[in-house]
Amino acid sequence: MALTAFQKRHGVRSGDALTQRQLQILRWYARGETQPEIAVRLDMSRHTVDWEIRAINAKLGAVNSTNAVYIGFKKGLIG
Repeated sequence: MALTAFQKRHGVRSGDALTQRQLQILRWYARGETQPEIAVRLDMSRHTVDWEIRAINAKLGAVNSTNAVYIGFKKGLIG
């Protein structure tokens, strides 16, 4: 599988483990929270949440955040 531009630029690979913060963000996203809401909840900037979501997608091999949530459920990361 070819690396995405994000993966190349940030050294993130599909299959890498999610950090605790990324798991938090994925779980809040799965509950229907928006990026701005997650940013407020976790006291971080919207830019940081966006970056973390991109990293989550790259690590899970997801094409978008909805796909990342689906993969997260299948892998037992969300429950």
